[in-house]
Amino acid sequence: MTTATDVQKVADLIKKNDMQIVDLKFTDLPGLWQHFSIPPKDMVDFEDLQGSIWVDGIGFDGSSIRTLRPPASIQPAPFPRSRSSATSSTL
Repeated sequence: MTTATDVQKVADLIKKNDMQIVDLKFTDLPGLWQHFSIPPKDMVDFEDLQGSIWVDGIGFDGSSIRTLRPPASIQPAPFPRSRSSATSSTL
């Protein structure tokens, strides 16, 4: 479990190195290395440790990550016109 001391160490590191951005890296299911970036304040500026990204994690839009998108083959397709709704000139 992350403690307030751990978070303070990260805050001190960010300040000491004048970091402007934090790059979060992870591997997706096939093992490809992915990343996204956040401002440093999102990691250390909060009132309550229990409600922070250190406890709850961080959400992100995964639509730009190839392996998190649904395959094109399961994208919704327009409904085909059924034969019963077609008009017939033979009536």
